[in-house]
Amino acid sequence: ADGPAVPGRVHIWHPDGRQTFVTEADIHSRFGVEPWQVPHVQAFWGDASDGISGCPRVGQKRAIRLIQGFGSVDGVYQAENGWPTDLTKLRGVILANEEQVRMRDLDVTMPAYRRPDEAALGVLAQRFFYDH
Repeated sequence: ADGPAVPGRVHIWHPDGRQTFVTEADIHSRFGVEPWQVPHVQAFWGDASDGISGCPRVGQKRAIRLIQGFGSVDGVYQAENGWPTDLTKLRGVILANEEQVRMRDLDVTMPAYRRPDEAALGVLAQRFFYDH
């Protein structure tokens, strides 16, 4: 199984400078899936920032329902029965786009956090902010 997408507390920096913390409970509350399932939701829904196109006609709500019902991308593609009525009509589209959906198997996770090299940052700050 996949590892947690949000181990413990994760800091998220927003472009406007706000900082928030995301916990596993936050992920479950927002998406209704476990943190390790978020990449599976993204595989169907898509994520432009990570270059994941997703499956046509499957947005966030449908992607969440697929993963809630089948557990994972593999679960969806192995399921012959148990499709919710409203998603049965999309089954052909979903099956036809399996290769695109499975692009999520590419590693789109961020590398482990490394403490910045404060000496190197000082040199850069000196060069770009004080030398001009």
